[in-house]
Amino acid sequence: MNTKRAIPSLVLLLSIALIGCEEIQQKPTRALTIAEGAKVVAEGVGDLKFHVPDDGRVFVYDVDDAAAITVTHVRAGQEYVLMPGANYALLDGRKVVEKNMKRGHAYRLYFEKE
Repeated sequence: MNTKRAIPSLVLLLSIALIGCEEIQQKPTRALTIAEGAKVVAEGVGDLKFHVPDDGRVFVYDVDDAAAITVTHVRAGQEYVLMPGANYALLDGRKVVEKNMKRGHAYRLYFEKE
């Protein structure tokens, strides 16, 4: 084997191996929190419905996982329906949230008026 070719090839191979072994750091994601002034408007296992009285936001909270999972802006007079078994939420019959939700978990809807 030619030494002049072997050394650069070895250096290249080691460089690729070291780069491939670098630890990939992910940026931390900011956890969704329920607004301080939001009020509980529905809770339970299964589908939840809420008739929106004023413009604002609806927060969905997974009670079993103790985590807020989504927020949706809403307008007065709209109907918000959470369907965890189907993994989505509807606003006036239109799918507005598609998220993996755990069947059998209790969910809570919060509403914050604008």
